[in-house]
Amino acid sequence: MIKEFQSGKPILLKGSVTFVPIANPRAHAHNVRFREENLNRVFRPTKTPRSYEARLANVLCGMVDTCDVLLDVRSTSGKGEPFIYLDFPTKRNRAWAQVLGPKTAIIGWPELYETLGSAHRSYDTTAYAARKRRSVLLIECGQHTDKQATGVAHRAIRNTLKYYGLIAGAPASRPLSLVKMEHVFFHKSGERFAVPTWKHLDLVAKGSPLILRESAPAICV
Repeated sequence: MIKEFQSGKPILLKGSVTFVPIANPRAHAHNVRFREENLNRVFRPTKTPRSYEARLANVLCGMVDTCDVLLDVRSTSGKGEPFIYLDFPTKRNRAWAQVLGPKTAIIGWPELYETLGSAHRSYDTTAYAARKRRSVLLIECGQHTDKQATGVAHRAIRNTLKYYGLIAGAPASRPLSLVKMEHVFFHKSGERFAVPTWKHLDLVAKGSPLILRESAPAICV
């Protein structure tokens, strides 16, 4: 997308766009999620950052502070269809989500974490942007090495720019299926477990085991 702008196609009709192709360069270089802390759990400004990711968060939060709209574009470790995290389903965010491309949006993450208390508070990109009253969506484009994920990301960025009138064109809108998160399970250190061979967003029958634990009952639907 950056190369397209540099070549003069498309033309930016108004406003400005900031691209951050790699949010965590050290983690990306080592092909891991993070080096010292999960950036998406420490995404807030701090006066005395104690980790590499906390220092990154200070820089990135400054970028969010100056924007009107934030699109967080990601890939996943597990296989599954692309989807959107609609953490803050305002009327504006819902309408925008319908033009990104994926047919499924997940809701309920912030409310679920609120029930867990401060020990599990999540400082992520969407929560920070929402506190700053920005429009924000997070799109998971597919598995890291899936070549189709790049196309999903490209379409989502272009459609966002069209939707907000920054480049020419009108993106098509499509209905979204909403999936609500209602439970969260934490893996204890040292606990052995197995997961059946299903992909993210697969439908499973009621009573099916989701997690098989060695020393405790299975967790079922």
